[in-house]
Amino acid sequence: MSSDNYKCYKTLGQLIKDYRQWRKQSQDEFAELTEVSVRQLRRWEADLSHASIENLQDIANITKIPMEVCISLNADNPLWYSLKKKRFAYTLIEADLIRVKDLLKSYKQPGRKITAENDKCLTDKYIDVVLSYHNDTYGTKKPLNKDVLAKAIKMLPDLNRITFDHWGLMVGYVICLPIRIDIFQKLIKQKTLEDYLTADKISNILTMNKGVFFHYSMFATNLGVAYPMMVNNLKYLATINQKERYLAAFHTSISKGKEFYTDLGLKTAWNAHEFGDVISDDVPEILEIELDNLINRFESYSLPQPVDTPQPVDDMSPDTKESEIDIKEITCPNPDCVRNNKKKEGNIVCNGTYRTKQGVLRRRFICKTCNRSFCTKAGSIFYGLKSSEEKIIAVLNLLIKGMSLTATANVMKVKFDTVRRWLTIAAGQRGKIDAMLIEKLSVSQSDLDTLWAYIGENSLRKRAIHLKKSCKSHNQN
Repeated sequence: MSSDNYKCYKTLGQLIKDYRQWRKQSQDEFAELTEVSVRQLRRWEADLSHASIENLQDIANITKIPMEVCISLNADNPLWYSLKKKRFAYTLIEADLIRVKDLLKSYKQPGRKITAENDKCLTDKYIDVVLSYHNDTYGTKKPLNKDVLAKAIKMLPDLNRITFDHWGLMVGYVICLPIRIDIFQKLIKQKTLEDYLTADKISNILTMNKGVFFHYSMFATNLGVAYPMMVNNLKYLATINQKERYLAAFHTSISKGKEFYTDLGLKTAWNAHEFGDVISDDVPEILEIELDNLINRFESYSLPQPVDTPQPVDDMSPDTKESEIDIKEITCPNPDCVRNNKKKEGNIVCNGTYRTKQGVLRRRFICKTCNRSFCTKAGSIFYGLKSSEEKIIAVLNLLIKGMSLTATANVMKVKFDTVRRWLTIAAGQRGKIDAMLIEKLSVSQSDLDTLWAYIGENSLRKRAIHLKKSCKSHNQN
């Protein structure tokens, strides 16, 4: 097995075994690191049992395998993964998809939403982690000095970002160094970038109105993370004045990344192969382009426009003013009310607040027409349920991906009847909640339609068998 390339994995046990062999770890060593018994590890590798959600988080933390990969394979849902590159894809086609036109087209399809959240500026806490990922991916012998990155972050916080998944694990980052053009011209003549890139080479090019936005390092676990990171950086660069006075440069070690940048019109400015002694199998390159040309070229591919996301009513602080709630958009959920689901009728007024079991402060409202009191979650699958929204959505995610009710209950540590009740409630609101699930879980409408259809036939077990047969047939072909 070549761990440099994507490989199709069908179960978590297969991946764990390959990871151990790649890292030259015994079962005893891996079991000790993940704090499980050797017997339990052997059962996983033999595909005799599923891991709990806590086990999956420990595995992800120790191995740096994305949590999404662990959860999918734990549910026996195959995907493609590269051990060395720490990247995954749901299909081999997706793994090869990097051309700009195809990429944009793919992410306009339902279900191809951003899976990551909490995009934040890099902090000192994560600098070591980021540089470690960079060294593994780019094959550098000497790490970049941390003070270089720290200085760049202060000057360009919007271009130095780290992205986490829903479990708080890192799934991507971008490092952009602001340097003068003359420094960049000297940089591309160096054999080792890290020897030349010192803190004094970092300059505030925004105040100078001239310079190079040098994207020194980028990492993403899959296209669903890489695409929004790239778009967000380009959106920021599009706001720069006098773009003709700037260059944009990108350092990459992945051949598919080079194809992507070439599609955008970038030209190679530096190639590590010219200096020899390259550790990485993919030869690192630096590609450059004038900033105004880059923005024009990318916008020609229909760059998605930013969308203002309104603040959810549920996330209000105690000091939130009523004028920020837009109460005109709230409707009465009482089906017997003459103003049921009618907006801007003037019948809804605030009726105090309450705090959930998870400590979230929420508003209550009352309909003056029918005198019905309700909260902001009325009419949703979460209304009246004591568990957190995140847990319910995680359960639905596993069920959508084909995990059985019993396995889902075991993994999430909830009762079997509770899982079945949540699923019944969700199925009863199909159509109303589809858009929310597509957004939060990055699933397609066809995935949901399939789930609802099998629920209607009361044959989830039959669906799980069908999914496994489909995956087996796909891999044989």
